[in-house]
This record gives sequence, structure tokens and C-alpha cells, in this order.
Amino acid sequence: MAYHSYIEFRGARRLESDGALDVLAGVLKTWATGRGEELARWLEHACQRWLEHMATMPPGLRDLVLDTYLTASEQEDYLAAAVRAVQTHARAQGPSFLPAVCEDLLAVLGSKPEPPVGDVKSNASYEVYDGLGRVRT
Repeated sequence: MAYHSYIEFRGARRLESDGALDVLAGVLKTWATGRGEELARWLEHACQRWLEHMATMPPGLRDLVLDTYLTASEQEDYLAAAVRAVQTHARAQGPSFLPAVCEDLLAVLGSKPEPPVGDVKSNASYEVYDGLGRVRT
């Protein structure tokens, strides 16, 4: 049986599988790791907190409530840019479910501007966890 939890921000909600939320948080954390920017360090830390939260909650109750983490508009914009970069990469290299999950997260964030050209690296390589502890690149 697949369990589902919510991504939520400012009252907007989308239902996602628990495994998809786990993969998304892991991929975003990997994307942010080592970038050296202050907002990248914030995103890496936030993703780690999301992963820890999801690991301690029972299935179906692993909601990702972004209001807790996004306290400045710069963080919202940076998260949207990171999600777009991950989405672009996933469209080319998988996993196949991740672009739709990214689209749902972007919808919850609301209409965000496209990142400036060169602001994010869509060809970055990262590890993807499939929710079962296996890694694919």
C-alpha cells in the first residue's frame, strides 16, 4: 500500500506519495550541497530537517509544511529555482515521476519567476534515492 502526505504552503496543498517526497527532499539536498551560497546552505539544512521529520513520522503523516521553513521571499525564490533545476535534470535522466512532483511543489509555491540564465545548473549530477535505500545516478 502506498501512503500519501501533503506538500503545503500558505494554504495551498498537493498530495504526494511519501516515497516521492523523500526522493524530492534528498535530491534537493544533494543539489544544494557544496554550492557555497548562503541560500544553498539554508536549503541543504532545510532538506536535512525535512528528511529527519519524514523519517520520524508514520506513513501518511509525513507532510512537508513549507510555511515553517520559508521565512523570506528570497528562500521561496531560491527553492523554486532549485526545484526547476532538479525538474529539468529529471526530465532528461529520471526518475520519471520526479518532474511531476516538482511541478506540484512549484504550484504550491505559487507563480514564481524563471531563474536567471546561469543562476542554476540543470546539468549537475546528483544521486537519487528511490525510497528503498537504493541509489541511482
